[in-house]
Formats: sequence, structure tokens, C-alpha cells
Amino acid sequence: MTDALARSLELFRELGWDGAPLADAPALPVGTEAQQRDARAGLRRGDWTEWAEHDGGFVRASLVGDADHGMLALFAIRTGVDARRAEDLLGGAGTVPDELAAEVLATRGPEFATAFVARACRSNRRAWEHSTSVHAGRAVRLVHHHELPVPESVEYLKDWSVYAALALGEEAELFPQDRGAIGAELLRPRFAEHVRVGIAVGAPATGPFGRAVAAGVAAGWIARDEAVALVLLALDAAQRPGDRKVWAGTLVGALALSDAELVAHAGSLLGALSHAEAPVVVALAPALIEHGDEDDAAEALSLALATKPKAARRAVLDAAERRPRPLTGAAGETARPALAAVAAGRDTGLATSATALLARWGLTDEEPPAHPVEAPTPWTPTPPLWEVPRFAPAPATIEALSAAAERLASRPENAMDLEVDRFLELANAVARSDPDRTRLALRGLKPGWRAGVGAVADWVAEAPIRSLDRLVGPGGEDWRHDVHYPPATAREAAVAQRLGEVPTLLSTPSWDDLRIDPEELLARLRAYREADAAASEADLLLALLRVELSLVTPAQLDELAALEVPVLLQSGERMERDAGPAARAYLLDPHREPALVQDEDGDWSRAETAIPASLAGFPPRLDPSRYGWGSPVELPGWGDGTHSGDWLEAASGYTWRQLARRARPFGPRQAAALIGGLRSPHEQAAGAMFEAVLEAWERGLLIPGVAELRLVDRGGPSGAAQLARVAGELAGAGLGSLVWPLLDGTVEASLAGVRMIPGTAELVEAIDSLLPSAQAAVDAGIAEASVLELPGVRALAARDGSSRAVAAARAVVARLPEPSAPAAPPAPETEPGIDLDAVWPSGDGEGLAIDDGVELSATVQSRGSKRFVPLEFALAEDPGVRYRALMTWAYALDREGQLDAETVEGDERRWIEWDAAAGRLSVSEFRDRSTGGTGPRSDGLEPPLTSLMVAVVLGSLCSDVESRYSVDAMVAARKFSAASVRLAARRLVPLPELTPARMMGSIERELRALPVLWPLLTESVRFAAGQPKPPAWLNRVLDVALLRAPVLRAAAAAGRIPADDAAWPGLAELAARKGSSAALVKARALLGELGLG
Repeated sequence: MTDALARSLELFRELGWDGAPLADAPALPVGTEAQQRDARAGLRRGDWTEWAEHDGGFVRASLVGDADHGMLALFAIRTGVDARRAEDLLGGAGTVPDELAAEVLATRGPEFATAFVARACRSNRRAWEHSTSVHAGRAVRLVHHHELPVPESVEYLKDWSVYAALALGEEAELFPQDRGAIGAELLRPRFAEHVRVGIAVGAPATGPFGRAVAAGVAAGWIARDEAVALVLLALDAAQRPGDRKVWAGTLVGALALSDAELVAHAGSLLGALSHAEAPVVVALAPALIEHGDEDDAAEALSLALATKPKAARRAVLDAAERRPRPLTGAAGETARPALAAVAAGRDTGLATSATALLARWGLTDEEPPAHPVEAPTPWTPTPPLWEVPRFAPAPATIEALSAAAERLASRPENAMDLEVDRFLELANAVARSDPDRTRLALRGLKPGWRAGVGAVADWVAEAPIRSLDRLVGPGGEDWRHDVHYPPATAREAAVAQRLGEVPTLLSTPSWDDLRIDPEELLARLRAYREADAAASEADLLLALLRVELSLVTPAQLDELAALEVPVLLQSGERMERDAGPAARAYLLDPHREPALVQDEDGDWSRAETAIPASLAGFPPRLDPSRYGWGSPVELPGWGDGTHSGDWLEAASGYTWRQLARRARPFGPRQAAALIGGLRSPHEQAAGAMFEAVLEAWERGLLIPGVAELRLVDRGGPSGAAQLARVAGELAGAGLGSLVWPLLDGTVEASLAGVRMIPGTAELVEAIDSLLPSAQAAVDAGIAEASVLELPGVRALAARDGSSRAVAAARAVVARLPEPSAPAAPPAPETEPGIDLDAVWPSGDGEGLAIDDGVELSATVQSRGSKRFVPLEFALAEDPGVRYRALMTWAYALDREGQLDAETVEGDERRWIEWDAAAGRLSVSEFRDRSTGGTGPRSDGLEPPLTSLMVAVVLGSLCSDVESRYSVDAMVAARKFSAASVRLAARRLVPLPELTPARMMGSIERELRALPVLWPLLTESVRFAAGQPKPPAWLNRVLDVALLRAPVLRAAAAAGRIPADDAAWPGLAELAARKGSSAALVKARALLGELGLG
């Protein structure tokens, strides 16, 4: 502690601030001018906390004793620190309440307030994109208190819009939630002024700003005419598709512009239509096309038909058909190309409408122009396997070190590749000769978690290295546990911990794919012995994991046995085994790559691994679980057993480029991850990821026909339309032979499901566009004739119907040669053999069912494009209080046996559980009832789930929340019984706001869910049979029931479904109805499949 800070703390106590209530801060004395000057001197700069070691880990320790940091911050503001320092010192609303902080800040006057607001509202000070920032409540109150000009800052407007939206009754994200809203009486007088500035600076409409504008018009906070003008201006200036969608929706929604008003503003709307975005097209184009003058209508039609979604183009054509006057002359010529393109398109319905319009308006060409035939994109033969270059270290100079550090510091977090190794080896070499100049050269590094430079930045600052292991010492709290970082992270921390102490790094690669030549490792250990240096445990461990095992010789093993080089743990203690013997033991007993296995959901992952006994002396850095540690940076010799693309992030481009330096061709999972990752890459990584695939191809690492997308797609095939796009891009680069089998393979996978996956038509159309290239490759001898077999497309073409996918498949098959071998005649139908005990053991799905008697209703809520359907209910003990519940997170139900709900009136949070002793549901305002706290339950109890709670679990599947995996996990863990599902289903299925179709996914995905969830099928059929007309969702339910009919039939015969339910009440009645609708046909088929017909 400096003398100046000590004097400031002395004054803090002398003037009565220490120990005083926070609320007294505005009135407490600040002393004479001299005292204020002394106080400022110690408070205007410097940290009040530092990292300190505690119980084997690191915590922030106070440098100002027991002084309350929030009160000390208010004292500093009152005594005159500048706005920058005030912003830095003030914690969040949980430290000093917003209103109190704003009151104290306001005492410094308007100029200070302006400076504080400019400093406080920043994007890096908010938890989520549209939540309040740390100082949001203070900044907004200061602007209104001093009547400051509305700041022309997007970040300030984002903060203001949260409070404005809440004041108008809209949803918005306060963070933290209990920081308190701002009253309408403060916000309303300057609402319109804020909207004007917000639109001028481009405040995002996708957040609460757009909702606030719409609600402000309805509440009379801004005149409709002014709002219309401002929204039109915002729509014209918007750069983001999401903003254009919101503003277009606001015009026709909250502002309710009539068709005539839209036509009057056509000049402002055509610019928005030029982006051809479906939501904007649907909102604005129909009125202009149907009612606008010829020029505007033709321009709107031409622009709007460029949109992709069929529904949007249908709305455009319908509006054109309603137009009372045809488009002629110059207007007709403007509209003709867009209509002609649709008329020549693949969608039969749209083509028919466009052709009719062309004829009705007299725009049909007398002689249609010849369609140009494009030369097929040539297929490139698979390149030979490359030879991996040797790793080249950088020259050990200060200049090279600075340049390397700058490159790594500019990368996103987790960007690991050979450049990290090059930097660490370079940093160690330079620091070994001149540590002071090394620190000077790297002084610009900022602490963080960027690979390579994060730990070194801590070394430069002479601060504790945050990526060192965190161990719980003796007497540590029971809930804490040791944290051991994985090998690559731990190696970086160990290098920084002892930077410059060792002759070289043991883990520096020998080749660019990061493998290490065992002879080089041996030479490095000799250098350690000669320099009397100790190895770092994590550096040695990573080196061993990277060794090319195929090059190890008996002579090397013999020499290692006698190489006595000490190995130091991060604590400074010496490992029991020296480096040479430890290396020899590992090379004789290495960590072997596991096989791939299917998990309980049918998804593929690596098998659990066994940590070899040779690593027993090392800290536990290796996670043997299916989903744990193991990256290509640490295990360059492994293939599909590593995690090489499971999570796409900004750093994925670096991961992909490193993968493309492999020595051996990719296996089916890694190849699929590499190609499949291009379907939905992180925007910052997309270019590098595409380049990596091209590099991998050119180096002979990607072999056509090897990749299997089923090994990386969780929950079945997905991203078909995106795969079609990727295939076109890669084929254009000469990789047609690589993507061709993936396209037809995904079509086959699509046909194997109850329904074809979205994007199947795009897959077939991609095959159609690449077919000339494939045929040319066969003719040229580059490809085998078998590439034209296309079993998936042929099977699709043989299906009934005239859907876009089927029509496209038939068009492809018409251009294919006859298959090389005739299709085998279908095998005679036999009764399928079901191993019932394997999928439905006796007693599975049985268990407690608690009928709490709660009757349910539901309401539909929307937030942007998302739809939410919470359940509403009352409890018999207090029927006047209604509750609302939607499972957006599963922990409370899954692990604590209690339902997270809120009151409909007042939005007060409540926790509901089953009280077995009282035989009823019990409500508490405390999540942790035993302590009266708001944290997780601490009594270890887990009451059973009642019918209400099971209904909430299943009902969540009908909302746009990420509950699918949570529901699957609860079903797999048998958290509730089939009898509970029956009770819940009988109360859910009749609710018109819900659709059982959205509850079918678990049964379709996972056969092992059937013993618990089968009542969703039977109860849906029972209810549907009682309706005058089969519900729209019944088709989906019957599709899934047909898929699982063999198992359901076997389970019924074995008595594992109660007799009443096994009779499928209502199914026979549905099957007996007259008609040929799809639902009735499927009901008859199901009756037969279940043996009930």
C-alpha cells in the first residue's frame, strides 16, 4: 500500500465513512479542500485488489484492508476523482445500487456526468448483447437528471432501450435482474428524443429498442406520424437483416400502415426490398405489387421474387394475381425477367403461377431464348499423400519475438497451432540469454487466455500465472476440488513459470503436424543433462503424447532408461521418476487411441479410454471420458479419437489449418468434421476453414468416400441445404469427387427417417447440377462408373408424390444410365424379430405416478421470431393465485425435484415440490428451503416429480427453448414413469396452444425412450378420435407410431403396456372413418401393423 493510499484510508475513517450505511454517502462530509486533495491523491489511480494464492488457488485479495469497496468508491467520487476513475472504481448494481450511485455521481455536475456516461456505456461491459451494461442504470439516470443531450452512442441507446421497454411493459434483460427498473415518469418526457437519436445512430432494432418504439406508439409516448417517418428512415438506413425485419414488421404491425400508406411511401420501401429478405418481402411487397402504380409495382415484383423461401415468393405471386391492372410497356419489361426465372424454375406450383401471369399480361416471349449450357466443372483426381515439412524454429532475436507475440495476441482465444509452439520455443530461447530485454519486448501483451501469449503476459507483468493448476490445500472447503489444466494449457503455463531456465522445450515439434521424432526428444534430454537442468512435468507430458511411436527403437529405449533428468511439478517438487525412465515407460505403454462407439442417443463418440499405468506419476491432465480431453494439437498421431471440430468458434480456422498438416489421411469422422463444419462455420473462421479443406485435399489427406457425416451429426442427419451449398463451392474448386458421395449418402439417410429432412430437395438439385461433371469424369476414366449408381436418388425418384425433392430426383434419374446390376427382388415379408428385452426390459418405464390433480391451460407468447407456450395453473390450496411455468433449464426439476414457476400477477418467483407427508404440492419463495436461501438446494433431497411437473417437462418441447437434450436426458435417467406421462399427456394433448407433433422427437430419435414415452402416442390417438376432424398434428404422431409399431406390438404382447392402452383406444374408430386423407390411411396402416385390424 502506498503512503498516499494509506492517507486516503485514514481520511475515509476520520470523516465517518468507514462503517456508515451506503445510503448516507450523499450527505457524509468530505472534509476541507486540502483533505479532499489528499484523499484524491491516494484514490485516483492503482488497484484495490490483487491476485493472491489461497488454498492452492488464486483469489482476489483486498489492498485496502476491510474497507467496503463500494463505499470507498463513493468517497472517491465525492472527493473529486475524474470520470474515468469513477467508472473504473464503481462496481455493478450489486455493489452500489444504481439510484444511489447516480445520486452521488450527479453531485459532480453536468460536465462530469457527460464524461462518465461516455466512458460507462461500452459493449464489453454487458453480459449479453442486449442486456444492461454494468453502469446502465447510472448513465440513463444521469442523462435525465441533468437534462443532458441524448448521447449519440449505440451502447447508451441499448442501455436506455432496456429501461424504456420495461417501462412500457415489454420484455428486456436487466442484468442483474434485481438491479431495479426506471419509472415511466422519468423516461416518458424524453422518449421521442431518444428514439430520434437512436434511429440516427443505428441502434439495433433486434433488441429492446425496436420493441420500445412499437410500444411507445401504442402508449402515446410518441406520435404515430413521427414514428412512421422515423421507422421509414431506420428501414432505409438499416445495415443488418434482422433490423430490416423488425422495422418492416413494425410498419405493418404496431404502426398498422394501410395498403394506401405503404404505396404512398413506395420510394422508401423499394430500397429495403432490394435485399430480397423474406420477412421484409412478405411484410411490404404485396401491397406495392397489388396497389402501386405500374413502375413501383414492377420494381417491387422484380426485387421481391429474388427472395429464396417458397412461402415468400408465393405471397408475391398471389399479390400479382390480385392486381387489377396488368403491367405493360416498360413496367412489364421490368417484371418479365423475374417472372420468367420463376416460370423456368423447379417448383411446379410457383412456375405455373408465374407462367399464367406472363401470359395474362402479354409478356410471353414468342421464341424463348436458348438456355446456355455451361461446361461441366472438371473433377480433380485425388492428389497423392504429401510429405510433412520439418518444423522450422524462428531466429532467436528480439525482433522476431515481438513480431510473433503480436501475431498471437491478435488471434481469438483458443487458437492453437504450430505458431504457438514456435513462439514458446522462441520466447524461451531469447529469455535464456536476456530476460530483461524479453520483458521489455513483450510489455505490450495483455493478460488473457490467448494461446501462447496468455501465460507469458502474466510472466511479463510478474503476476501469478492464471493457467497454473489450482489445488485445494489442507483445510480447504469441501465443495472445492483440484483443477488440473489439460496438457497444452499446462505446458504453456509451465514454460512461462520457468521461462529461460531450460536449454530448449521438450514439446517443440519435429514436423509441422506437431509430431516429435523420438531421436530429437532424446537429444533434448541429453542437453538438459549436460546443462544440469530440470524438465517441467507438463512440457515432458506433452512431448510424450506427440512422439511418433513408429520410429522408437530399442537403442533409444535403453538410453532413456539411464537418462537422469529431474522433473519438476508446478509446485516445485520433484517427481519420483526422472525424465528418461518416465519417457521409456510411456513409449512402452503409450496412451492408445480409442475406437468410436454409439451412445445411448445413437450418436457417435470415442469410447472411454484407460489412462496407461506409465502416466501414474503425472498430474491427472487426461480426461478418459467419451467427451473429454484430446485435441489434434496434443495428439497429432491420433485420428478420429480426437476432438477436432466438435465446437465451432472463432478459432476454428486455426484448428482446421493445423489439421490440414496431418501426416496420414483422415478417417471417416475427422473427414466428416472437416467438410461438415463448413455447413455452419463461425463467421470469423469461415474463410480459413474453407482454405483448410482445400489444403487437406491438395495434400492427399481427404479421400473420396471416406467421410461419414453420421459420425458427427448429433440426433440424425442435419444441415442438408447447407451441405448442398458447400458441395457446390467445393466442386467449383475441383473437389467434386469428394462431395459427390456425401450428397447421395445424405439423401439415403433422409429417406430412412419418418420424414425427409429439410433440404433434401436442395441435395438432389446439387446432384443434378454436378451430374455433368460426374458423367464427364466417368467418361474420362477419372471416376468409376459406380459413381452414377446414386441409390439414394433412385429410391427417392421411385416414391409416390410430386414434391420438389421427388420431382428433382426423377429429373436426375432420367439422365442416368441404367444401374450396373438390376435391383434385387424384394424379400418376402416376414414378421420382424424383436429382441424386446434389449430395448424394453421387463419393468422398464414402470414406477411411481403422482396425480396432483392440477388442471392446465396455456398461453402463447412471442419474442421476435421465437414462440413460447408456458403452462398456467392454480393449486387447490390457494385457487386465487395462478402460476406460469416453462422449463427453460432443467436442473431444478432434474436434480432437485422442484418446479421453477412464477405468479401470473406480479411475476414473483416460486418453487413448487411434492410434500409426501401432506399429500399435496408445497410452494416456497426460497429455492433452498432448508436455509431460506436463493441458491441451489442444499438438503440433498429430491422429491418425486408429479403429473404437473412431467407436463411442464414435456410441454417445453412445444416452445422455442433448448429443452430437447434435457428432456432426452431425463427420460434416459427414468426421472418419471410411463404412468406419469399418461397423466400428463391427458392434460396436455387437449390444449390447442400445444402440438403433440413437437413431442415426438424423443421417440423418433431414441428407441430406449419408448418404454417411458409411449403414452404420448396412445393418448394423442385417443384424443384425436374424439374430434370431428383429425387434428393437423395427427399425421406426425401416426408416422412415429408406425416407425415404432413392431416394438409397440411386441411390448403389448408381452404385457409391458397395460391391456387398456395396448388396445389403442380410438385408433379403430379413426381407421373406420370414410375418406382417403393421409391421417386416415396411416391410421388403417397402424391398426394392421399393431395386429389390431
